[in-house]
Amino acid sequence: MPRSLARLRFRPPAKQVSLSLAETLRPSVLLNRIEAHVERQSRPQHIKLQTVVDPRARRQPTGQYIPAPQKPSTLRDVVDPHRRAQHGDTIYIFRHIRTNQIIYSLQELLDKHHLDQLPFMGKHSKPPVLRPDEWVPHCVVTFPTPTQGHHAFRQLREFRKLHETAWNRTNPGWKRLNRKVRMRKIMDQRANTSADLAKVLSIQHELGEKTMEEHQRLDKQTSQYLDKRWERIDALAKAALLKQKPADSIPWLEGQVRSVDLKLKMKHNQKPDAQKRLKEVKKSLEVRLRRMQSAIRKADQLKSLQEEIGAEKNLEDLKAQAPAHYNHHIARSLLPPKLKQERMKPFTLEGVSVKWVDVQDAVCAAPQWPELIEHESLDINKARPAIMLLSAEEYKIEKQKDVQRMLEALEPKEPEPKEPEPKSGVAKFLPKLNPFRRANA
Repeated sequence: MPRSLARLRFRPPAKQVSLSLAETLRPSVLLNRIEAHVERQSRPQHIKLQTVVDPRARRQPTGQYIPAPQKPSTLRDVVDPHRRAQHGDTIYIFRHIRTNQIIYSLQELLDKHHLDQLPFMGKHSKPPVLRPDEWVPHCVVTFPTPTQGHHAFRQLREFRKLHETAWNRTNPGWKRLNRKVRMRKIMDQRANTSADLAKVLSIQHELGEKTMEEHQRLDKQTSQYLDKRWERIDALAKAALLKQKPADSIPWLEGQVRSVDLKLKMKHNQKPDAQKRLKEVKKSLEVRLRRMQSAIRKADQLKSLQEEIGAEKNLEDLKAQAPAHYNHHIARSLLPPKLKQERMKPFTLEGVSVKWVDVQDAVCAAPQWPELIEHESLDINKARPAIMLLSAEEYKIEKQKDVQRMLEALEPKEPEPKEPEPKSGVAKFLPKLNPFRRANA
C-alpha cells in the first residue's frame, strides 16, 4: 500500500444534479442525468470516520476552493456536533489496528506531531507516517472543565511512558522472551489504557475531595480574618466620628502633616538627626491618617453593601447571604494576598463520561472504575444512515421507480380549473344571462 494514501483518503461530496433547464434538454440527455443522479445517491456512504489530518483540508492559496467533507466526518461531529466543547474538555484516544499502540490527542484528528508520543524500541516499532487506514478511534473521554481534561491528559501520557520504560518491574518474565515478541508486548497498550484511565479518574476524585476541604478551610479563615478586620475598621470609624482624641481627627492629622513639612524646610532642622526624627514623625502621622481615611471609606462601603444585600431581612437570610458578602469586591479588597488568590475549581466526576468503540475494553479495569463514571457506546457506524442490501433485480426495479418519480415531477402539469367565486351583494339576486338564447320581442 503506498505511503501517499493520506492524499487519497477523503472524497468531497458529489455535486447535485441541476434540473433548472430541464425543459430545454433533450429527453435522452435528461434521462441520462436523472439515472446518473439516482445511481450516485444510491451508493452506500462510507462509515469510517476521518482520523488523520487531510493535507488538502488545510488553508489553500487564494483562488483554490476545496469543498468540506460530508458530515459526520470526524469524531467531534459524533461526540460534539454543535462544537461547544473547549480545548481540553474532550480527550480522543486512537489505537493502531495491528500493534494496539495508543495515541492520546486533544484534537479530533491526528497530525505528524502525535507520532512523537510513540518511543523507538527497535525496527518497525514506530510508524514513519500516520496512515488513515491503520489508526481507528478507541474511546472518547469528556470532562466538565478544560483544567480537569488537561490534568487527565498529562497523567495518561505519564502512565503510558511508565508502561513503556518500566516494563521489567511489572512483567519481569518478559526478559526471557524473544526481542521481537517482547517489543510487540510493550507496544500493546490496549489493556493498560483502560487501567490507566480508571486510575486517573480515581486520582481526580481524591484530589477533588481534598480541594473541597481546602476551600472550606480557606473560607473559614477568610471569614475570621474579615470579622476581625471589620471590628478594627468600625472602631477607627467611630473614633473618627466622635473625635474624642486629637489623633482621631482627620483635619488635625492633616494639619500635623503640613506642620512637619514646614519644620523639615526650616534652617535649624537641616541636621541629619533632626531630619531623620521629623521624617519618622511624618511617616507615623501619614500611616495613621491613611488608616482613618480607609476606615471611614470602608465603613461607608459596608453600609451601602448591607443595604444592597438587605440588612432588614431576618437572621436566616443574612446567614445565607454571608458567603456572598465575603466574596464581594469590597470585602476582598481587605484580604491579604494569600487569601485573595484565585482558587482552582475542584475536580469532580459528575459529567465525566467515557464512550467506547468496543465496550469490552472497559471490562479490563472493571473493579477499578469509580462509581460515578458513565460508560457509553460510541456508535460510529450508526452515524451514517442505514444501508439496504438489494439484489441486482431489486436494485434495477427501485432505480426505475426513482427515475420515473423524478420524471413525473418534472412534467408540466395543466393548471386545475378554478371554481367561479360566488356572487355577493345585489349581483347574486340578478338572473344569469344566456347569450345564446333567442330574444323575444
